Amino acid sequence: MAFDPTKQVERRRYARTSFSAELLITNPRGQPPCKGHSIDVSRAGIGFFSERFLDPGTQAQITIRTRRRGEPVTAVVPATIRWCKFDEAGAIAGAEFDDPISPSTHPELCECVDEL
Repeated sequence: MAFDPTKQVERRRYARTSFSAELLITNPRGQPPCKGHSIDVSRAGIGFFSERFLDPGTQAQITIRTRRRGEPVTAVVPATIRWCKFDEAGAIAGAEFDDPISPSTHPELCECVDEL
């Protein structure tokens, strides 16, 4: 039976949307912080460009810096790197937040995501 991409089932619990934010990825292994830029986001995770390859399974703190109505918004979200592939300028990665972001834990970030 041939693969039919139109028959794929979306397994995500939360919709993801394009999202632009500066990122700083740190981890407890003592590696230097890594800069990045988001591609998309959902309440459960984030896709991003990274200046270097990040090992899948790595626990990280992702600092997300964006703007909402002209005002700066910064959120620090614990996450696990789920996948990463090399790119000509570094890497492209996906991280799953340890707990989905919510209005009670990250109110400003949720407002930014919900407005998209």
